[in-house]
Amino acid sequence: MKRLNILMCAVLSSTLLFAQEHDEKTHEIGLFVSPGTYFLTGPALLGPIKYNYSISFGAFYQQPLSNHFMWRLGATGTYEISGSDILINGNPGKSTFTTFILEIPLQFQYIVNPQNNLQFYTGLGIGIRREFYTRNKISQDENTSMAEYRNNQLRLEYMPAFFVGLNYRTSDYFSIYLQPEYRIAGISSFSNAIRHGINVQLGLIYRL
Repeated sequence: MKRLNILMCAVLSSTLLFAQEHDEKTHEIGLFVSPGTYFLTGPALLGPIKYNYSISFGAFYQQPLSNHFMWRLGATGTYEISGSDILINGNPGKSTFTTFILEIPLQFQYIVNPQNNLQFYTGLGIGIRREFYTRNKISQDENTSMAEYRNNQLRLEYMPAFFVGLNYRTSDYFSIYLQPEYRIAGISSFSNAIRHGINVQLGLIYRL
């Protein structure tokens, strides 16, 4: 909660700092989908993994701080899916983990060429995430079993992000954007493990 208060204070301070430079505010809302992958470095926590991928969807509100700077606050739902080959009583099988996560991402963008319809930007952000449940599906031949583990504790994860992007304004009200991201965070349960994420946002923005 302390970190969240610090982030909110940073947003308000930045807004006041740039208010005199950019008098006419533009309010924008957007929707996006974001496929990607993730991996862990550090100790071998789960053994060999066959695949890791994720799919996110979300919405956001954004507003310029100046001609070159923009801030964005959103809400995101993410499914992280990993699978591996396992042995069950000496016979091969498959194990699949699916985790659902809710996140509040906060981003700050620097727009290189704000006067162009095709804009290039880069920026930094941080996401405050909470895992809600994990489902484990185990299959062998025609037999399948499912187990679900719910997270009943308020354990938050903070994932910093670095991104670049292209935003193309199709009209006075609409634009589309493409935003590759790299994200990294330590895993609190395992002090030496680091989670890395690579994903690409594809979204639509509407100017109010």
